[in-house]
Amino acid sequence: MKLSATLIAAYHYVGPRSDGYLATSNHELTLQITVRLCASLQRRISEGQQNCLELRLRPGSTMADLLDRLAIDFPVAYLLMIVNGRLVGPTQPLHSGDQVQLLPDIAGG
Repeated sequence: MKLSATLIAAYHYVGPRSDGYLATSNHELTLQITVRLCASLQRRISEGQQNCLELRLRPGSTMADLLDRLAIDFPVAYLLMIVNGRLVGPTQPLHSGDQVQLLPDIAGG
């Protein structure tokens, strides 16, 4: 599992709990989220080119918080956000174990 330096500095990982949350050394609970990016978005995130990221967010985080964390250089209005196989919007709450896919909304013609 690859974590960015920012995440490592923010949270010192201690281990999983039975309720799916992760315990950290500062006794704060975190959500573990898996994010998959299509090829065109991989070059537009703050972590550098990666197709799959394991991120930890604070409880109560939404898709908008995740997008802020990734700092994707792409208009949110043209981004398809899928959580656990369902198309969602930026206000969608996230839960530990969620599988997120981000795709550009493209149209043909």
